[in-house]
Amino acid sequence: MGGRIATRVGPGPGLCAPGRCYVALVMVERIDGRVWVSMAAPQKLELVRCYAEDLAEAAASAGTTIQAQEEGFVSWLDEEFPRGELEYWVGRVGGAPVTLLRVHHDQVPGELLIEALQTVPAHQRRGLAGQLLRHVVTAVPGRYCADVHVANAASRAAFASVGFTRVPCPSERHDRWRRDSTA
Repeated sequence: MGGRIATRVGPGPGLCAPGRCYVALVMVERIDGRVWVSMAAPQKLELVRCYAEDLAEAAASAGTTIQAQEEGFVSWLDEEFPRGELEYWVGRVGGAPVTLLRVHHDQVPGELLIEALQTVPAHQRRGLAGQLLRHVVTAVPGRYCADVHVANAASRAAFASVGFTRVPCPSERHDRWRRDSTA
């Protein structure tokens, strides 16, 4: 893992196909433990807030505030990042984070586990998650896997669009997706 890596991915405002226009990611950033510890609190919160829907749901079920959930998530990441087995990949448009995912290097033996693929609501259904996934598996070749909830059609489509295949999963509520990008 190598700190902060920013890569220009797309030409800018959008890509159009018949009947659809997509926003192109302008920059992808890789954040590892060294970068995380150097980030100021507002930068950390900016990333955590990409999970606004999940944070709101967690706050409601726990009877706490969204702010408490944000602080708890940042604290968890403050503990996880120094172990060196975690990184985030963030897709930005106009400087703002719009899609991100987490890669664990130690959760599944011999594989890189992709978790928490998320696109902020205002940018959903534009192909950004697929662009980010494609960038990650190309930039860092490896054997990847992800467990995706069976009801999450958007994430399943994103993984399928970049060559992941569905394989049996130990959980009935999830599909496991795999891709080997080393070949």
